[in-house]
Amino acid sequence: MAAVLTLAIVLGLVSPAAGQAVDPSRFEEEAATITEAAREAVEQFLPARRNDARDGIFVLVSFSLDGPTLQTLFDQARLLGARILFQGLPEHNMQRFMARLKEVLEIRDRAPDGATLDEVVAHPADVALDPVVFRDLGIDRVPALVIRHGSQMIAVVGNGDVPRYLEVLAREQPAYRPLADWYRRRWRGWLQGGPTDEPRPALPPIAVSQVYATGVPGVAIAEANLLEVIQRRVAQVDWTGKARDWQRRVEARLKDGPGLVLPTERTTRTYRVDPTVTIDHEVRDEEGRLLVAAGQRINPLERIVFPKTYVILDATDLRQMAAVEAYLATVPASEVTVMITRGDVRAVMERFRREVFWATRPILERFGVTAVPALVKQAGSDLAVTVLGIH
Repeated sequence: MAAVLTLAIVLGLVSPAAGQAVDPSRFEEEAATITEAAREAVEQFLPARRNDARDGIFVLVSFSLDGPTLQTLFDQARLLGARILFQGLPEHNMQRFMARLKEVLEIRDRAPDGATLDEVVAHPADVALDPVVFRDLGIDRVPALVIRHGSQMIAVVGNGDVPRYLEVLAREQPAYRPLADWYRRRWRGWLQGGPTDEPRPALPPIAVSQVYATGVPGVAIAEANLLEVIQRRVAQVDWTGKARDWQRRVEARLKDGPGLVLPTERTTRTYRVDPTVTIDHEVRDEEGRLLVAAGQRINPLERIVFPKTYVILDATDLRQMAAVEAYLATVPASEVTVMITRGDVRAVMERFRREVFWATRPILERFGVTAVPALVKQAGSDLAVTVLGIH
């Protein structure tokens, strides 16, 4: 998670505030949420990590190409079953990238294979950001055609279009002649009102990576390589300062705890709480047998033993700290769990010499605690809550 979150922060996808401390009872839930959100966002900017997603045919382009040229290349790539690749974002901005992409798509009279504009826009998998391919092949001009399988790649670079690239490739490696001829028939058919239904020939294996040229230089790429952008941003981040800032936030959060303020009472009193809950859905075992019906009411204390006493207090109140400390001296440590609604959990652990937990609002509601300090323990099928009087 750390690497993904760090990268997301560098890209500005996740605010540094996401790193501040939260209620420990929510650590796992929030960590999972942040990780998933960061993963989805970062994957919009970085190449797919699975080899099968990186294999195939790619047409490399840039917004430095004029609109009609991009339109033609998009059409040709779709007919070839190729993916359009950019190496970076215009002005380092994803919204700007999507706006420019929409401009290119909207100048088309019709899409290949009978696809409408809405269908093309609705399938963004046909267009991707992959700075790795550009970097690995040293490509700084476009357009270009790349066929990749595993770690091996064949590329044709220089001014041209897909039919020309495939013709160069077939001339240099005759095994690609069936692909070049098939595509020429398909492209001609589409121009004449096709498309053709002839399946694409299988791609031959790549023995060694090669780069071929059309003989005419292409156009310089306008967008900075995304990997280089990330590297620059990483170098510019004061990681030591961020670590100190996050540490201060964590310490500040720990000092306040859940931050829940409950009243005290002058007189000690005990009351009972019925822990019965209503189950809103069926519960079945692995073999499908019904264990609990929807709407059934269950009292967990009729099925389990609640062996410990829970001591709940506001650790910012010195009177409560003293009262609880006196109580703890009378009972074995193994029979008591201490929870605080407010205060520095580390300071309380040092003073009481035991683990201390946060009493969150759901816990207080489940225990029926409305004032502190309070002792909660099982009394038959009920919870007995004793509020200690504080003077």
